[in-house]
Amino acid sequence: KTGELETASYRVSKSAWLKHDDDEVVARVNRRIGDMTNLNMDTAEDLQIANYGLGGHYDPHYDFARKEETNAFKGLGTGNRIATVLFYLEAPDAGGATVFPELRLTLVPTKNDCVFWYNLLKNGEGDLRTRHAACPV
Repeated sequence: KTGELETASYRVSKSAWLKHDDDEVVARVNRRIGDMTNLNMDTAEDLQIANYGLGGHYDPHYDFARKEETNAFKGLGTGNRIATVLFYLEAPDAGGATVFPELRLTLVPTKNDCVFWYNLLKNGEGDLRTRHAACPV
């Protein structure tokens, strides 16, 4: 339900989902993501916007459903998450990096940056290198 508070220890943030038909701006962002990635946006999830705020973080995780998570995206009717696009709308004063431990990669957020990665290998299996986390702000 919209506006319901959900508590999770692995993630501290405020977030919302934006449907492509909520506003022309959302539709335009979706079109640009499609143009940028050459992916069909007809089966894309709604856009998620998150504000991590002071102390906010997201523990290491994958954006794809693993084999044992058979119903992870069932309600969406879209299948597994092929790719992720992450926009940094603001840069925090400190912290907030996105880290990929397996790749030994740290992305320090800069306002208006965008990051794209494929979650799945060509054979449809999840790419374990994409495990990532949002460091505390």
